[in-house]
Amino acid sequence: MGVLGLTPFIQKTIPEAIKQLPDRLKGLSGQRIVIDGTLITQRLHFAQIPHPYRHVLGWYRILKELRQHGVEAVCVFDGKERNIAKAREALKRKEAQRLATAREVIERERLNRLQQLQGALRHFDWSNSTERSQLSALLQQISSHQLETTDDSVFDAKIETEETLPFPPFDLSDSLWQAGAVPVGPDDTSATAFSQNYRDEDPVWPSDPLDEEILAALSEGHGKPSPPKHIPDTTRTSTSTTPWVSKPAAAIPATPVPDEPLPFEEVSNLVSSLYGEYRKSIPKLTSVSQASRQDAGPSDADAEMAKVESEMSKNQQQLTLEEGKFWNTVSEPFGADIGDVDPSPSAMLEGLTQKSFVLSESYKRSSRPPTTKQYMESKELIKAMGVTCVDTEGAVEAEAVAASLVLNGYADYVASEDTDVLIYEAPLIRNITNRKEPLTVVSGAEVRSLLQLTREMYIDFALLLGTDFSQRIKNVGPARALKFIRTYGSIENIIQSETKYSPSVIPEYLQQVVAGRTVFQTLPPVPEAIFHREEPDEVKTNFLMGKYGLSSELEDYWEHALEGNYFNDNPSISFS
Repeated sequence: MGVLGLTPFIQKTIPEAIKQLPDRLKGLSGQRIVIDGTLITQRLHFAQIPHPYRHVLGWYRILKELRQHGVEAVCVFDGKERNIAKAREALKRKEAQRLATAREVIERERLNRLQQLQGALRHFDWSNSTERSQLSALLQQISSHQLETTDDSVFDAKIETEETLPFPPFDLSDSLWQAGAVPVGPDDTSATAFSQNYRDEDPVWPSDPLDEEILAALSEGHGKPSPPKHIPDTTRTSTSTTPWVSKPAAAIPATPVPDEPLPFEEVSNLVSSLYGEYRKSIPKLTSVSQASRQDAGPSDADAEMAKVESEMSKNQQQLTLEEGKFWNTVSEPFGADIGDVDPSPSAMLEGLTQKSFVLSESYKRSSRPPTTKQYMESKELIKAMGVTCVDTEGAVEAEAVAASLVLNGYADYVASEDTDVLIYEAPLIRNITNRKEPLTVVSGAEVRSLLQLTREMYIDFALLLGTDFSQRIKNVGPARALKFIRTYGSIENIIQSETKYSPSVIPEYLQQVVAGRTVFQTLPPVPEAIFHREEPDEVKTNFLMGKYGLSSELEDYWEHALEGNYFNDNPSISFS
């Protein structure tokens, strides 16, 4: 996952360590790079295109670009064993995936509810005073009942795996896929949870939009929620950085809509039932949001995933408020001129459905890491295109083996997004999956030299920032960590001298430090498998592309989606 806050610290403190290659791989002609196959597959898996084999297409594009510019490559994937020192972080990521799954369940239920509403109300006559009054009375009666404050049953819900999900029709020319869904980070499949590598110095967690206020708003009056003061009114012009789609999405699965108006009794019964479901969804959302805050450990949290979770959870809560405004409009007693409401109930419902679909797709991606089958499909294509594939042996990670290959003279660069590579002091290439942007190169050895640290101090500096092995000490960011390590030379001396900044449980923290030092001080052996050269097999490559529905005529059609940056974490910008 990388070192917490290292990227922005390098950018701010020693920007000269960052080199850009505007011609990308053309500038590396004749050289050899080692690709972190596990992480790159994850990034391709989470690309914002709905094709089930987007990971295969992504690898095809990367390897084709390498071949075009005469760059040799080796791919290293994580093996079956995992480093026990990462157990704490693995558990944390698994919990993060559980929360994402719970949010997906909530959003799927909402999407189904909204689609049913669209069908039921398609022909509803809002000017009919009798039916309006009866419907309003039913909804007001439901809203008079007290809501539960929380509902943890959402954590027990089961969802289908990606392999069993029906694949809806899609249209990549639609703005849904061009504008992008809510960004989500990739998953570490070893822990079946998040492994995003971009970290900021200070984790950003949800800005505490209190769920109790939503609950209270629903319980007041006739179930007419008004947004709490600190939650933006998203029914007006939004200033959110998260793009919502601006027109109906062809990819939204269609719900059968009756051609003829339904009898009022059927409409009122269905709408009343769906309103009850909406109210029951509030305690579920409250439970998930509370769990998110409890799980937020600011000392060792992945800040980029925190930002993503913050945006997604805020969008989900804002969408709940917008749905509440829709119900408020529908439950207005006759006398209020609903025809003058802007937007109209039908327009509100259409917008809600579209947003809910985008959000549910985002949660679906964040809760489903690549499968073993998807890794095998990627490796099959990589080998067919003449690139050697290596699985790590023992409890070592792909980025460590990749760094070892470079430092032992078998390659020139590591292509990854994991800043652990820099602590091994290997040169790191980032942004290889975003073909529209320059590559960025940072040398770990140069970073250490510019920071004026010994090898031992450099490793301790990284551990102070926070890694998969060590938590960050509260109130010790990169600047303070660098000052302390230059002054005292080691973490033990810092803890002894700066008692104000001691970790909460010193013995446990020092165990983490020892484990981290061992990992960063020990280069894994060079695997024998790298000396086996794969021969390119064009026939097999073409067969695989056809097998996965990615034959040549589709390449240009999908290219614009793969060139985009799904995570809003533009590596070239962060290193500029």
